[in-house]
Parts: sequence; C-alpha cells; structure tokens
Amino acid sequence: MEQLQKKNRNSTSHANAAYIIIIILIVVFVIVAVISLMIFWYSVDTSKIGPLEHIPMKTLLYIFGGILALSVLFVLFNSRYELYFQKRNKIGIDRSTPGFSLFWKPGKSTKKEDQKNDLIQLYEVNSDEFHMTTPDTYSVSLEMNVLDTRSDDKYGPFRHILHRGSKDIKDFKRDSPGSIPKGRGGLNDGLPTEMNPGIFIDRFTNDLIIFIDTDSVKQGEYGFRESVRVTDIPLKRPFSIHLTLHDQMLEVYINCRLAGSKILHGIPRAVPNNWYGLTGFIPAMAQIQNMKLWDTQLYAQEIRKMCGDIKIDNTVIPKKCDLK
Repeated sequence: MEQLQKKNRNSTSHANAAYIIIIILIVVFVIVAVISLMIFWYSVDTSKIGPLEHIPMKTLLYIFGGILALSVLFVLFNSRYELYFQKRNKIGIDRSTPGFSLFWKPGKSTKKEDQKNDLIQLYEVNSDEFHMTTPDTYSVSLEMNVLDTRSDDKYGPFRHILHRGSKDIKDFKRDSPGSIPKGRGGLNDGLPTEMNPGIFIDRFTNDLIIFIDTDSVKQGEYGFRESVRVTDIPLKRPFSIHLTLHDQMLEVYINCRLAGSKILHGIPRAVPNNWYGLTGFIPAMAQIQNMKLWDTQLYAQEIRKMCGDIKIDNTVIPKKCDLK
C-alpha cells in the first residue's frame, strides 16, 4: 500500500513538472514572437507603407503582446482549475447513492473464549438475505484489521478473508483422500472450487489477492481464475476495501482510493450466492466487520465519499444483518 501511495505521489509531481514546463515554453514563445515583430517593424521603412506611418506601432506591439500573453495564461489556468463564466452541463454521476445491505455490524461484547466459535457461525450470508440480479454487476465493501500474515506452512496456503461461491472450503480437511495436491490452486491451497469474488492474503507475503472465476467468451473453452494483486496492505491498522464489478471491469479500492483494476478475459461466472468470511482450514489472522453489498456497480466519485474513521474492537461480535 505504501508503494502504491509513493507511485501516486511521483505521478502527481511529474504531471505538475510537465505543466510548469509547458507554461514556460509558451511564455518564451510569446516573448520571442513579440520581439520578432518589433525587429521586423523597425527594419522596415514605414514612410513607404503609407497610412501606417502615423500608427504608434511600438505601443500597439506592447498591447498585442500583453493581450496574447494574458490570453495564453488564462487558458492554461482555466484548464487546470476549471473556471467558467457561463452555465455548463452537470459533470459527474447523475443518480442518488445506491442502497446497500449491511452485514456483520459490531454488536455487544462477548467473552474472548467464545469469540472464535461465534464468529465462524456469524460470518455467513445466504442467498435469501441478499439477492443479486446478475453475477457480473455488484459491489462489496469490508472493514478489516490484518494482525499477521506469516504462515507456518512451507507450502503456504492462501489465507481466507471473504468469498462468495461454493461452501466446500468451509468443511474441507487438508490432504483429504482424493483431493488435488498442493500447489495447484485447489482446496488444498485454501481456495474454494468456485468464487466470484474471493479475497485472500497471499501465501507468503502481506499482499491481498482478489480472485474472480470467469467463463470463456468462446464456447467450448475452459474458464479462467483471474486475479488482481494489491501489494503491501496495512498491518495492525484498520482499513477498508471496496470491490466493484461491472461487466468485465473489476476495480479494487483501499481506503477509498483506487489500488488496482483489471479488464477480465472471461465473463464473470454465476456461482452460488452465499458469502463466507474467515472460513476454511486456514482463515486469515484478521478481524472483519461491516460488510456492505450492492446489487449494482459503484463509481469512483461515490466510493471516495464512503470512507471515515474505522474502529474495530476485538472484544465484540457482529450482528447478523442490518438493511440500509
């Protein structure tokens, strides 16, 4: 995450430098043009031009140069700060903020020894609690606090945070007879058979990986398991993540700022509409709360307004659902 912010700062500084260079070049061009006109004028015998002999050309050149310079500077300033002196069409998203369903809202305090069993039961949402119109248009957000990303397993299974799809990972026992061997991206690696989306911590680093299962656009071809990686997520510091999917465009936001995007090769797959959090044989060492689900895509302008202070108390358990 820190690397992403550094890249954004570098991009902004480069853009500002380029903008200043353009202004300097234009000013130099205007000065050279005015000087060239003056040299040309004084090198010509105005007495042979007739009516122009009595025109105060020096004054006119100064006025012309000043007007030209001010015009250029105004255009540049207006392009950067968008000053308008007439009514213009509305720019942006012309719709009311979409409604959402809120799950896993923090509830009352509970004993720490009961925490694990209670949360395993509560971090689930079935299809009756949240209806989805299509598998390729939705949005989800989650508040989380990742405490540790280290793995004691040299094969490093993915650590589960959230997924919508098959429930096989919930009760799977690693190295079960007949299961796909480790390292092939199956259940033995902590990944469910079907998911759209799936949010996991990488096997060996504190990177976040978002999976989307898709079907090929060409009939008869196998589907894909596509992904977006968000590097270096915060540790022991609460943050929010937003995913929004529209057709084949996936966007990932961390703390309401774009952290990754991908145009999917395939069509997002219709998987079982059941959501699971911190489940499987190796859930992430993390706390999650306040999952919001939208049956529509969200725009960057809308997501930027959704972040505020995040407080996560590990002595409380979440409520089941709260519709908004």
